[in-house]
Amino acid sequence: MPGGLETPSGCEQTLIASTKYEQQACQTYTHNVDLTGCSHLGERVLKGAVVTDSDTCMNLICLKTGLFDSNSNCNAPQTCFGGNQCGTHRTCTVVGPSIVDIAGGTGKIPDFCSYHLLSFAGINVIGSFIPHRHTDIPFLGRVVLYEPTFNIQLQQGGVVLNPDEVELDLSTPVTKFGVELSKDQTGVKAVFTDSDGVISTVFFDGTQVFVDMKVPSGVNPSVGGVCGNSANIMNFALPSCPPVVPDTKGDDINCSSVAQSCENKLTSLANAINCSVDITPFVNACATNLLCEYPDEDGLSCSILDAYAKVCQTQINWRETMFCPLSPCVDHVCGLNEFCAINTGGEAACFCQETFAAPYRVSTGNPFGSPATCNADTASVNFYTCFLEEMGMTPNNLHLLDSNCTGTYDEQTKNMTFDFSGSNLCGGTVTDNSSVISYNNTILSTPDGVITHENTLSIAFSCIYNQPTAPSTATFTIADGSVTLSYATAEFTFSIVISSFLNEALTAPVVSALELDQKVWVKLEAQGVGGSSVALLIQDCWATEGMDPNQTPRYDMISSGCVLPEDGSVELVSNGQSLTSVLAFNTFKFVGATTANLSLHCQVQLCVVGSSCATVHHC
Repeated sequence: MPGGLETPSGCEQTLIASTKYEQQACQTYTHNVDLTGCSHLGERVLKGAVVTDSDTCMNLICLKTGLFDSNSNCNAPQTCFGGNQCGTHRTCTVVGPSIVDIAGGTGKIPDFCSYHLLSFAGINVIGSFIPHRHTDIPFLGRVVLYEPTFNIQLQQGGVVLNPDEVELDLSTPVTKFGVELSKDQTGVKAVFTDSDGVISTVFFDGTQVFVDMKVPSGVNPSVGGVCGNSANIMNFALPSCPPVVPDTKGDDINCSSVAQSCENKLTSLANAINCSVDITPFVNACATNLLCEYPDEDGLSCSILDAYAKVCQTQINWRETMFCPLSPCVDHVCGLNEFCAINTGGEAACFCQETFAAPYRVSTGNPFGSPATCNADTASVNFYTCFLEEMGMTPNNLHLLDSNCTGTYDEQTKNMTFDFSGSNLCGGTVTDNSSVISYNNTILSTPDGVITHENTLSIAFSCIYNQPTAPSTATFTIADGSVTLSYATAEFTFSIVISSFLNEALTAPVVSALELDQKVWVKLEAQGVGGSSVALLIQDCWATEGMDPNQTPRYDMISSGCVLPEDGSVELVSNGQSLTSVLAFNTFKFVGATTANLSLHCQVQLCVVGSSCATVHHC
């Protein structure tokens, strides 16, 4: 520099992240200071020279004052994509049923079909919709990137499946079929580029889809699907849609108040991030197409704000200002009939999809799942854990009356089963009120520690045996082996099987006609009951010539559990001690009988061992 003077320290130019150049005033120096140019990134730029910053698409012109003037290579509404490339962002948002398409139009998904959200560059982005808290409001449950040679599934909980439905490890970005896949604390991103240089990013956080297409200057891509034209949504629906069940929940929402709230929030956000993008379509998406019919839960209004902030391409952290923390559902995986919700403690939880849950809530008598099931002497009840999570409970502390009976959990079905039997009552009881025998127990929750943040649970359930009301009958002149009669109840199903034998060891079955006055042993057995808690009790037995138990004449042999004295050959070998009772008698015939048939009819009942079985008469 002439005169050997150094450049004043206040005259350097500073490059700001916002692409603006801060021009600092130079101090006044002696008349022999000669500014011959500008300084840019440590290099001297001559006066009048132009420097292009490719990162910001800015032309920097060195003025004779030693300061830079600047202008952009990108004409509004274009922005700089870097590499001195200008273009426009075309964006699309789907939150719940609500859509803001690439033209700023709004629409609403009406059902639970799958839809082509975006069709571009040979790739289809398909969204599958599921219910959340209402039976008639759809939400995204899965997004599929489909092309004839591959499909990639973006699922809830940040899970990404390759075409073989194997989960991909996204701890570092991976590229599959030309699609770059990555994941962070906000969700999953899929990025692909077409031959014209259009870079498309599909973002999915488990609830919201945001599509950002970076379109270079001079390129006019043809975009199909809902994002291309939300006014004709049904044109993009795939066939075979589940039916929509109308839901009255949400009918009392004040839409005017909701719309005002949405507008206020979006206005505040626009001011906070200094964004001039029109908020009108986002107010409509927030209110008319979503929160006027569905409660603002699980961070829905924040999802709308997040979509607007993405459209604005802001780098400003706005979430704290707008009270919108990152969703805890991004990494929370739920089951087939569940969706991720935010519970009252602000944590992620798997709630039941309402179309799945509604039938259980209404008709089963078990608000947590299926009614009790009964098989042999085992009673069991199934819980879907999403019902528990809805009520602020977890299955960890649940047990039967005996706290050692904790149930079993199926990770695939998200189902928890509790059962007990006559051989292991788990603290339960078996009772008999003469018409039914009932197996009873209670599911309880026992919190750990002195305090608890969870609700507690106590649900009693039972299984019953209805006592047989019709007599059981066996006929002895035909080689028929045994007779089986089934008694079905709403809970247990069991059978009374009658078999006849020629010996006391019950090893020689009757296979042909019997001789008169021949001794026969008759075994009555309750099958399908099982266990040792219940026994079979013979109450009454009588004989008739035919199969009709009401036929006359009739000969009574046992009454109220006692052998009648008229025929000394009748003997109760065992009764009320197990599920098998045995009587013996010598065959006879009715005087004047027209056939050789003899039918034995017995009225039996079940009894509780050690309780109602003790009522067997000591005759």
